[in-house]
Amino acid sequence: MQLDTGYLKQGMLATVMALHLAGGARAADGLASPCELRTRGIVATEASTDGQVAALGRLSNECQSDEFFASTHAFRLSMLGRFEESLRLAEKALPSAQRYRDNLRATLISNKAGLGRSDEAYSDAIRFAKESPRFASFRFLLARMDADRKQWASAQAHITEAIAIDRDPTYLMLRATFRYQQKDLQGTVADVHEALLLDPARVASPGGLIEGLYALVILGRTDEAKELLVRHKKANPQWQHFEPMARIARELER
Repeated sequence: MQLDTGYLKQGMLATVMALHLAGGARAADGLASPCELRTRGIVATEASTDGQVAALGRLSNECQSDEFFASTHAFRLSMLGRFEESLRLAEKALPSAQRYRDNLRATLISNKAGLGRSDEAYSDAIRFAKESPRFASFRFLLARMDADRKQWASAQAHITEAIAIDRDPTYLMLRATFRYQQKDLQGTVADVHEALLLDPARVASPGGLIEGLYALVILGRTDEAKELLVRHKKANPQWQHFEPMARIARELER
């Protein structure tokens, strides 16, 4: 059973956003600046990305030299597909950045990829990963760019490096996708199960989960597949809008 992995691109920015914010939270263990506190307040209170970008824009004159503000603002612009603006912000902030340098670098890579400068983005990610070996997002970005090229073995190698740094459920689900593409069905199921043990709420998202379901069906473990599908349906009321999920549901209902 073949799966189209085009959905990976759809969720890339959101995933990178979440990982960046996690990295930012860890980096903020020290004393936060007033601009950082105000920026975090905007992110916490504005529900939409558009609203956050508008509020951050109003703060830009006062806080443009604050690296957390610059990192967050650039991020949100990327989320809206405003890659040129985001890239300019990241490039301007990087020379003086310290605590959030790698967050800005990851935004830089994402923007270049979004602008079609994929070779440059890939080279940057390789270099930054060597310079900051404990920042897992660079390996994640390399894996995503490998996947765009359907270089599944390289994608798996890079995401496995990220997992060695940070055993994040998102990384495990992504590796499940790469393993499925290489017909490693047992490995696919193992990664999905571990990801859900670490974060049961992750069952609501189809990425990686769909490969786990298909792998279970191919392996003849249909009862497990049905149980997992029931969990997904309960957690995600919109599950039918993702065609591969609707297809596997029809398969299991026969």
